Amino acid sequence: MSANICTDKSWFSQNVLNVDELDNLSNEAYERRVNAGRRHMPVRHSELLTKFRDKAASLNLTLANEKGKLKRDGERFMYTADIVDETRPDFALSLGFVNHNDCSKSFQGLLGSHVFICCNGVCHGVIQPSKIRHTRGNVDSGLVLGKVDTVFDRFLEERGDVFDQIDLLKNTKLTDHLLGDFLLEVTRAHRMGNKNILEIVNYCDNPEQMIANEVENPTLNLKDDDSAFRLLNACSYVTTHRVKNPAAQQASSRFLNDTLLGLIKPDFKRVGDVVEAEEVEAE
Repeated sequence: MSANICTDKSWFSQNVLNVDELDNLSNEAYERRVNAGRRHMPVRHSELLTKFRDKAASLNLTLANEKGKLKRDGERFMYTADIVDETRPDFALSLGFVNHNDCSKSFQGLLGSHVFICCNGVCHGVIQPSKIRHTRGNVDSGLVLGKVDTVFDRFLEERGDVFDQIDLLKNTKLTDHLLGDFLLEVTRAHRMGNKNILEIVNYCDNPEQMIANEVENPTLNLKDDDSAFRLLNACSYVTTHRVKNPAAQQASSRFLNDTLLGLIKPDFKRVGDVVEAEEVEAE
């Protein structure tokens, strides 16, 4: 995921990972939101970034390939990093967050997998640990910053399930029958107006053909890979290079991932489902 977390040109293209630089670029937006109203209270992106790094260090998790994207207006920041597991040298899991200071959302945790061979950004799930809002009481009490701990807790709980999913895909042969069934599901979703497929259609009139072409002539994947993982990599490439909005990238990748796994193993365990937590509106 962290190889290509955002292709939307309204986000800064450079990597914003230095805390001081992040504060300088987003301070005007932060001050504007602080003075905008009594209830909403923005959270500095740098505070969450520092908290995230400190939490990883406390768990002896090494962060690599860090990526930080800041919206041009300074109000939204997306961060991801790879967490390498020496027992699984062929890929790394990615972890991160999106912080919203524009009142649209608040805080989202991210979980995905980054394949070293492909560098394609396939997303296996979005961790949304809480509906907690950026209200003054929540921020002052530390509840918002505490959501970083929840992201890591969920990551540790679900890491094994992600490994199981990838193993399942790598050990399932990509037959013409499986490919046909998958593309049929995509076609049905397209015709029925599934919003996640429509995000792809906005940039690609024929997502089924685009995916099929990427399977046949992969841009990044190994050409001799005959597993279902090749198909998922093709889907991921299409979503990350055709869908510009990062939230839509996540949703589209998630839909295609779950559709494929559902065909292979109907009772597979979804990773990164939304956790319905209490919505605290402290004053």
